Amino acid sequence: RPAWMVGAFFIATFLGMYFLFSFAFKGFKYDAGFPLGGVIPTIIYQIFVITYSEEAFFRGFLLEVGKGRAGIGILASAGMCSIFHLAAYSTAAGLNFTALGVAFVMGILLGFVYIATRRFASLGIVWGIHAAWNVALLFA
Repeated sequence: RPAWMVGAFFIATFLGMYFLFSFAFKGFKYDAGFPLGGVIPTIIYQIFVITYSEEAFFRGFLLEVGKGRAGIGILASAGMCSIFHLAAYSTAAGLNFTALGVAFVMGILLGFVYIATRRFASLGIVWGIHAAWNVALLFA
C-alpha cells in the first residue's frame, strides 16, 4: 500500500476515535498526561513501542496459536490482553474493571480484523487501529 494511504487511514482512525471518546464517553476521563515529558515523545512511544509490542504478542503470537480454530485464538488473545490491561491500569485503590472490559472487547474486534486482513496486511491494520486508539486517548 502507498504510504499516503496508510497515513490517511491512521488520521481517519485517530479522528474517529477522538470523536468517539469525546462524545460517547463524555463523563469518562482518562488522564495519562504525557509521561515521557512531551507530546511527541509520548506519541512515538505509544505508536512504536506500546502498540506494536502488544499487537505482535497478542495478535501475532497468541492468536496464531489457535490458528486452526480462529474463535479460540481470538478469545485467548482477547482474554490475555484484557488481563494485561487490568494489571496495567489498576492502582492501589482497586482494580480497573473498565480497562478489563474495554480491552476484552477491543481484543475481540482487533482479533477479527487481524483474521480478515492478515493475508495482505499482517499486523499493519490492527497496529494502526490500536495506535490511533491510544493516541486519541491521550487527547480525549
